Amino acid sequence: PPSAELQKGFPALLQQGKGMVFTHHSLASWPHSWPEYIEVMGGACDWGNSITTRGVQHPNSGFFPMTPQRITVVNKTHPITQGLGDSFDIIDESYSCPYYEDSVIPLLRTDFKPADHNRNLSPNWKYSNLAAWAKSAENSPVAYIQMGHGPAAWANESYRKLVLNAIKWAASKEAKTWAAANAKTGTPAAWRPGWPACWLTLVGWPRCARPTCSTPLPRTPLIGWPGWPPACWRSPSRWCR
Repeated sequence: PPSAELQKGFPALLQQGKGMVFTHHSLASWPHSWPEYIEVMGGACDWGNSITTRGVQHPNSGFFPMTPQRITVVNKTHPITQGLGDSFDIIDESYSCPYYEDSVIPLLRTDFKPADHNRNLSPNWKYSNLAAWAKSAENSPVAYIQMGHGPAAWANESYRKLVLNAIKWAASKEAKTWAAANAKTGTPAAWRPGWPACWLTLVGWPRCARPTCSTPLPRTPLIGWPGWPPACWRSPSRWCR
């Protein structure tokens, strides 16, 4: 698991609005011990073990080395996709992992599709061919790019342009303003779609406070995760009143 110092400092960066760019196998960072972190990224992978995310258990994630792919731009107005044209070709490792399409803004999609969906994903989870996305987490603009395994990807001019665009966007004033205005989109696990709207503006989670909303706390997989909910919230009378 990540250190206590990292778990304490990371939410502070989100509140400060630090731009973040994740690539490739960053999705495999602490998928079993830090669910808040994978919610910030927008997906999770583990190629050596089964994985449970958002309450759904999946087999080992899939990785497919040196896969020829056609990457299609599905959001042509976003700053990250500028200069990429309609599509580009790349040879790089592709994944079959649970991505959170309901929490992100799709930017790119791959034409790769695994031969057997059930080999790497629960039958109850739809395969996603996302290759890049943008989202917000607290006040931070976040970008994830699935590609980037090795030299073949980095030698690709379109890929280098994509990464440069993502860094410039995440560091821009415009992106930080957008993230702050859309802080409920893809924020840590407690803020994900389906939670009461009156909870979406809380900052500094987990906070020992009594939300004044009438919607009961939903029974999601979040309950029971290590460290959540805070001790002062474990009485139902303190969740919402």
